[in-house]
Amino acid sequence: DVASHDPVRPDSVGTLKVNFIYTCSIGRMTRPSKDDWATGGYLGGTGYTIENIKAPHVNAIREPTDIDLSKFDKVICFGDSILENMCGRVDLGNFMLFKQKNVEVEGNAGSIIRSDLIFDEMFPLLDKWHGEDLRRNDTSIALLLGSAAWEMFSNLGPLPGHYFNNSLQMYHDMIAGVRERYPGVTIFWKSPSAVHLTAIDERLCRDMLQCNDRVRYISNSIAKYLYDEQKRIMAALNVTFFDVWDTTYVGERWHMSKDAQHYRKWMNL
Repeated sequence: DVASHDPVRPDSVGTLKVNFIYTCSIGRMTRPSKDDWATGGYLGGTGYTIENIKAPHVNAIREPTDIDLSKFDKVICFGDSILENMCGRVDLGNFMLFKQKNVEVEGNAGSIIRSDLIFDEMFPLLDKWHGEDLRRNDTSIALLLGSAAWEMFSNLGPLPGHYFNNSLQMYHDMIAGVRERYPGVTIFWKSPSAVHLTAIDERLCRDMLQCNDRVRYISNSIAKYLYDEQKRIMAALNVTFFDVWDTTYVGERWHMSKDAQHYRKWMNL
């Protein structure tokens, strides 16, 4: 993390911060292996800082050229809170509307996007919120799906196992189910976002058990595994993959305050 440098000037300098997150593959452990731990084994506060270091070369992150959501009459977002934020849903208050005019997001469905709930609860909610639009054949509709947050920070639902086999099957079932119910819809799948445990206020987790419960299994080891598997699955299913991994991986400072997963809405600008 090289801060306070001018990316235009190759001779600019800044501060290099190296933070140690996990060791010995602890970040790759899944439920319930760390349920009784006081924390998730995160090495918070362990790191080094070097001042006046020359900024390394960083490849420019290019905007995707194969995804143009503006050509659709309506783009419906359905997924967890990270997808909800990206699509621009605004909470009550005087906030700007961080979304395109053709994008619609009703709410956060992350808690029911689970392998044991998708048929009894997820698909009925999708139909309740958006079924009328998704069945229309007189307009162009895109459906942007995504799931990864609850796989990591939820303590509910089926145990994932090391390879998240239930979740991987769920991704297949979600695509097949949408195609069966709404054959005229164009499907996109948002990739998992990177996470940054360095954004968490350690004092908060020391004082609040809920904080440790939420972050105990959060790691980029798991997020990257889900990213790779989702990318492979969507390629096999011929679904366009809305890839935000690189952008979020270098976007630690764009997190919401003291939040390792969610990003500020204006990051989309």
